[in-house]
Amino acid sequence: MTMNHRVVAGLLCLIAALGILTGYLLLHPTIVGLCTDPNNNCLSEFWRYGVAKPLFWGTQWLPFFFFALIFVRKEVFQSWWKFGALFAILPLLLIIVSPPLGEMFTPDRTLITERMVQLFVIASAIFIGWKYWRISKR
Repeated sequence: MTMNHRVVAGLLCLIAALGILTGYLLLHPTIVGLCTDPNNNCLSEFWRYGVAKPLFWGTQWLPFFFFALIFVRKEVFQSWWKFGALFAILPLLLIIVSPPLGEMFTPDRTLITERMVQLFVIASAIFIGWKYWRISKR
C-alpha cells in the first residue's frame, strides 16, 4: 500500500512546523519548564546556537513550501521527490559541518541553514515549474 502524495506533503509540512516549534521551545526553555533560570542559561551553546536557533530561524520557508506541494499533480510530486532527495544531500552536509557560532569570515549554522533552505525551495520551485512545462508540452 502506497501513501497518497498529498498525505506525504502534509506530513512533511507538519514535521517542518514541529521542527520550528521545537526550535522555539529550545530557545525559550522556561516556557515548558526545561529551565528555571530566568536568563535561559541552562542549555549549552550547542543546543541553543547549534540546534534551536537554526531550527527556528533557518527553516521557516519549509512548511509553506511543503503545504504548496499538497496541490501539485502526483507525477510532478513523484519527480520532485526524487530530485529533492538527491538535491538535499549537499545542503544537509554543509549544515552539519558548519560551526554553531560563526567567526569573522565564517557564517554560523543559522545563516547556513537559512541559505540552504532557501536554495532548496527555489531550486525545487524551478524544478516543479519545469516539470509542469514539460507535461503541458506533451
